[in-house]
Amino acid sequence: MPTSTSIVLAACTYELDVDYRLIAVDEAWSAFAAANGVPELVAPAPLGRTIWSSISDVTTVHLYQQILDRVAATGEAVCVPIRCDAPDLCRYLDLQITRRRPSGFVIRSVVSRVEPQAPVRLLDRHVPRIAGAMLRMCSWCKMVDTPAGWRTAADAVVALGLFEAVAYPEITHGMCPSCFARLGGTL
Repeated sequence: MPTSTSIVLAACTYELDVDYRLIAVDEAWSAFAAANGVPELVAPAPLGRTIWSSISDVTTVHLYQQILDRVAATGEAVCVPIRCDAPDLCRYLDLQITRRRPSGFVIRSVVSRVEPQAPVRLLDRHVPRIAGAMLRMCSWCKMVDTPAGWRTAADAVVALGLFEAVAYPEITHGMCPSCFARLGGTL
């Protein structure tokens, strides 16, 4: 299997129906899922699933709902910056969200930049996880919520004493206060 630094991230497009269920994903989506070791997201497996089944944080669900409601009501496209990191890459993406005719949404994920980083085991989905232990990570900037405040994943590993850990807490996604203020203010 190639390392993530050798994986070229092409723009991916997926479509949602009015009930926010995945109804189509393009070849780039499936290629990216397969290359990143996530076979459960290779088509046709994710089709029919609601996008809300992939988001555990109520604040993040609320913000996405507001974004989609705005696109549906106005017909105007919205561009949302997010991160989609690998253990050894920082990937900056723009989600271009448009209304799908006659209803639903088309979401195109476009890479704006990719930066190598020292490998962060916390981000490696193959590292053993501690059942029931959770760390909250911002879906937008990938900062991690620690008792000392929001930190980069690498700094969180040090702050939480995980540097030599054999197993790590599960990662749940949410939104940090900075991203909420930045994105919430645009709606």
